[in-house]
Amino acid sequence: AVIISTVDGLTMLANSDSLPDNIPALLQIPSTVEIPAGISLILAASVASEGDRDECAENDPLCKFIYSLFGADGSVYAMFSLDFEPSLTLQMGFGGTALSKDSFCDDNADVRRVSLTEASIILSASKLEVTAGIAVSLQFELAEERAVLHNRGVYTSQSDACSNNNMINPLLFQGQLLASFSVPPRIEGTLLMRGVIYQFLGLDFVHISNVGLGLAFTPPAPLPTSVEAEGTLSLGRQCYTKLNTGEVVDMAAIDDSIPCARATTEFRFDTADPSATYFMVELEDFNLKSLIQAVAPADNVDSILNILPAVVEESGFDGKALFSYSAALTDTVTLSGKIVPAGLRVYGKLNLLGYKIFANISIIPFIKVYVEARADPLNLPGLKFLSATSDDEGPSVYINAGLGGSSSDIVKLSSALLLSTEGSSTGIAPLVEVYLSGRVQILSQFASALMTINNTHMYINVRMPLFGINSLHADFTIASSYGSLADASFLIAFSVVFDPIKALIIAPLQAFVELIIGLARGVVALLSPMVDALTAFNTFTDSILASDSATVRCIGAGFDAIRNTIDGWLDKLYLLPEGCSNGGCDISDVQTYLSKLLDDASMWASDLANLDIFSIGAAAQFSSDTEKTSLSLNAHVSVLGNTFSTGFIVSADSSLQDVISSIGN
Repeated sequence: AVIISTVDGLTMLANSDSLPDNIPALLQIPSTVEIPAGISLILAASVASEGDRDECAENDPLCKFIYSLFGADGSVYAMFSLDFEPSLTLQMGFGGTALSKDSFCDDNADVRRVSLTEASIILSASKLEVTAGIAVSLQFELAEERAVLHNRGVYTSQSDACSNNNMINPLLFQGQLLASFSVPPRIEGTLLMRGVIYQFLGLDFVHISNVGLGLAFTPPAPLPTSVEAEGTLSLGRQCYTKLNTGEVVDMAAIDDSIPCARATTEFRFDTADPSATYFMVELEDFNLKSLIQAVAPADNVDSILNILPAVVEESGFDGKALFSYSAALTDTVTLSGKIVPAGLRVYGKLNLLGYKIFANISIIPFIKVYVEARADPLNLPGLKFLSATSDDEGPSVYINAGLGGSSSDIVKLSSALLLSTEGSSTGIAPLVEVYLSGRVQILSQFASALMTINNTHMYINVRMPLFGINSLHADFTIASSYGSLADASFLIAFSVVFDPIKALIIAPLQAFVELIIGLARGVVALLSPMVDALTAFNTFTDSILASDSATVRCIGAGFDAIRNTIDGWLDKLYLLPEGCSNGGCDISDVQTYLSKLLDDASMWASDLANLDIFSIGAAAQFSSDTEKTSLSLNAHVSVLGNTFSTGFIVSADSSLQDVISSIGN
């Protein structure tokens, strides 16, 4: 016997595998038995595992009863659970009984083909309802019989084939039927399949696993008021591998590089309780390349992928993606125990013809809005969308707004529509965080925006050219701190800068350099066919020189002279790294080195934009806090990074409110 306490805000926390492993009788409890949240007293009895289990002691009628009905591995158990809602649950049953054994092995080996894992009755009572039901679990061995494997040479002897009494590639079916005596009454049934159906319907790239179905009825209506289903589809010839013993191994879970597209779907539609409705789709490596590798004939996969451009074959979802919706205000549990997040949930990275978008979105109506999104730069004719700080990244958005506090308190208050009147008294407070960053380039004109807003401060900055003149740009900034009235402050600033040299000379020079670099990269790219041609030429020359004919070898000597001449030219390229001067260079070395030079030149061109040769500007700033209010105006001239400025500041050692009051008085 054991007393165990489990706590979980959703449903059962553990199953019998979580019980202590130092009590032999508990180890025999079926693994499908679930332990509810709360405090549970579990009683179990099974045939002792020590010594000879063929006979029980004469004075042990309980052992004889278990052994005669359920076998040596059978067990009986009873569980009493008290939850804090409150509710009381009683579950009694037995398991571990062999229904069919492998005829190739004797009974002592206990090699099963079909096993009754669990059969139990369930009684539960709470303040609102009384529930009664049964649970039955059966396990089937999908592998071939040991006799077939022995004849095939997988096992060398009968003892070798029967030494392991564990089922090979087992398929577990769990069924449960419950009747709830409540208002209205309810009948529920679930059937779960745990395991893998390898090469479903004989298709070598289709595999089905972890399927479940649940139905609920409200008498006397003949149609179900609730339908729940789930399942996982794996597409790929290498997702699983079947060993010669018949065991199926999930290779995709072991090696991430194995192409395997997976989709898991879970949904529930409930007309009796609409808040229990949900759906969830989980995708893994679901892109065009994985699908082609899964569906196309194995001999044609490489030829198909070689035809498609890389940006096309990589289109789809990169890694894992999740799409879900639940009408409940708190997380929901599926048939298999997975968690469906409350509200709307979107997560994943989408690759669309080389353009990548990442999104992490969670929306719970009236409670929470969370948005995190990033994208690659978007280039359209005459229009570009970039990040505020880099040309290699696109705009980004971060929004986190909702209610802070205990989730249970939030749900209770939102259900009662009391947030506006009782929120502050329960510790629930609004939470706001907003961050937006991006630039827009229209033709050659840039405009950028950066915004940060949360519960304590706000910062907004906009930078854009004036009158369409790229050398004349303006900055406008608003910053405010409002965490409390005791330390509230704000700042408003506006500046104009005129930088003619950067706009009229450096920018065109940068564009020209980048154009030359782009053309040079095109030339370097043409070296790849030259590499292939020279490789083929070297192979052809070597084959001629190895000919048995003296005449052919004489012709080959001429080709060899041409090859040596080309190698000599390459060795005289003094710009190439050390080692090439010793005759170790080939055309691919030239290509690699020139590509590195172009990368360095491209970095130098990007640094041109940071040169500060000459600029003039003016700025105005007004700020106030609890101790000081000030207004400043200034003008500046910057030459080669050295700035000279002049201006004036008017300030008062008082808050803005005090200054206004003084002026009024």
